[in-house]
Amino acid sequence: MRTITLCLLSLMLTGILYAQDIKTVASGLDKAKEEAPPDTVKHHWKFGGFGSLTINQAAYSNWAAGGTNSIDATGMLNLKLRYSKNKHSWSNLLDAAYGFQLLGKTENARYNKTDDKLEYTTAYS
Repeated sequence: MRTITLCLLSLMLTGILYAQDIKTVASGLDKAKEEAPPDTVKHHWKFGGFGSLTINQAAYSNWAAGGTNSIDATGMLNLKLRYSKNKHSWSNLLDAAYGFQLLGKTENARYNKTDDKLEYTTAYS
């Protein structure tokens, strides 16, 4: 009963709370952009990309059907770099990934590689 009362009270209190007014924030940002000096530097290099890291674990104890404890980790990185000026253009792409898995208990764990990738592509025109 106490838990239900606490949940209902927290739901009622969230109705009272509110964030900033979006119009006020937007007008402040517009004003700051207008007052800022213009950017005179030309940016010829453009950089972008993304990465991820995934970690999984499976643990079994007192499991009659069997099973193996495992820890998996996989990392991925994708980077892009481009230079462009007048008629010259140079693009670079890097795509890398690595993953591994540890099977069994910590003392007797077996190491398996699950993913590996390294690709670099460049093009000039």
